[in-house]
Amino acid sequence: MADEDFPPFGGPPLGAETVPGKSQARAEISAVPTNERGIGEQVNSVLGRVRDLERRFSDTQELLKFHEEESRKNFNRVWARLKDFEDRLTSLTHSLAELEEQSHLIVSELRLTAKKEDFEVMKRFIEYIKPVKFVTVDQVERIVKDILEENSGNKEKFIEE
Repeated sequence: MADEDFPPFGGPPLGAETVPGKSQARAEISAVPTNERGIGEQVNSVLGRVRDLERRFSDTQELLKFHEEESRKNFNRVWARLKDFEDRLTSLTHSLAELEEQSHLIVSELRLTAKKEDFEVMKRFIEYIKPVKFVTVDQVERIVKDILEENSGNKEKFIEE
């Protein structure tokens, strides 16, 4: 096989029709000598490939810009949620510290209260003494005055009779 059967850069064989309706262009090119035809085709092939690569490159750049924007948006969303979670965690930490302080206060106050055994001892003493039957000094004075008044009223009655 000759080198003319295979074009450079892996294109279709020379003289093969790749696009319908282009056979006339091929016929015109065939009038050109083989060396010039090969170079012209190679230049056209290279230019086509360069245009294709430029298009792909611009598409890739647009896609990259899109992904960068989306990544930035996602990062900002995640960062905002992270800050929100951090604020919530801080709030919960403060609430937990307050609850812990209150529970320590309750425990210390409960330690100061009487134990059940102490309460039972006090209950036995109260039942033994029965303070309900006691009277106050004021009550005693009032009772004595009432009795004296009754007695003085009886003496006057006794004297009058």
